[in-house]
Amino acid sequence: MEEGRDANVLSIHALTVGARQSAGARPLVDSLSFELRAGEALGLMGGSGSGKSLTALALMRLLPWPYLEIQSGQILWQDKDLSLISDTELALLRGRHIALLLQDAATALHPMRNVEQQLFQVFSYHASSASQDKSREKIESLLKAHGLSAKILQAYPHELSGGMRQRVLWVMARLLDPEILIADEATHALDASVQADVIEQLRGYLEVRSRALLLISHDIGFLAELCDRIMVLCGGRLVEEASLADLLHRPLHPYTQALLAAAPLEGRKGQRLFRAQASLQQPGLGCAFASACLHADRRCEQEAPPLLRLADGRRVACHRSEESGA
Repeated sequence: MEEGRDANVLSIHALTVGARQSAGARPLVDSLSFELRAGEALGLMGGSGSGKSLTALALMRLLPWPYLEIQSGQILWQDKDLSLISDTELALLRGRHIALLLQDAATALHPMRNVEQQLFQVFSYHASSASQDKSREKIESLLKAHGLSAKILQAYPHELSGGMRQRVLWVMARLLDPEILIADEATHALDASVQADVIEQLRGYLEVRSRALLLISHDIGFLAELCDRIMVLCGGRLVEEASLADLLHRPLHPYTQALLAAAPLEGRKGQRLFRAQASLQQPGLGCAFASACLHADRRCEQEAPPLLRLADGRRVACHRSEESGA
């Protein structure tokens, strides 16, 4: 095992995200805590509206202002709380040390600037000391590595296919060799060949010592290709965390079981993912999955289960698991 592989590169403590000026409303991300370790790929899984993308935006402090805000919690990187540092310091950190790859390349790229302008902007902001020639050399090398010709530098986003735009985002995210890469639905709306390429690029990124990936997806099949651990969000709350093997072979939370039952994994009959929306009428009360859970009782509706660490090291928030001592 490589030296420093088990060290935490990012520590999240009780991160809570909610709407501004909405006292009493249930948080959209509720007291989320986890560690991202050097050398690992950590998966964050959940259905639509579970809080996955909001978590990614909160970690980078890119929540849509003035609608949402970080209400409490810590985001610790190298002894700095990213929720408290200045905007200037944070802007210098983004891209150089922590990069975010968004799921919608069409909106992530500026429609009025060509690819060259957008890629060179990264260097001009973060690496002003680099010469123009070296910047271009790095850009063209990464374009080639991602199967793109230097000819696309003069193209505008609308002139590129969805797969090409996604690859441009990959180049942009990797220009400054960040130690942490957060990828939100990295294979969203891509065909199978491009998805396979994305997975290989992620594997290559992770091969460099001390790098770490936070992969956000609803697709357990994609996460299973890369991740060491999986966290499951439901209604903004962490309901289960386990190693990939434990999660696939013995999921404990009913929500995790429902997600896996609907996933078209190899050897598993694919089914349409049911829309089990969390019951959020009563802020802070009950399990977010209670309204759709076949095992829910009155306690589940009225009392949120605590997140417990079990004997095998996994974490789960379910009254049934608590009572059985699983």
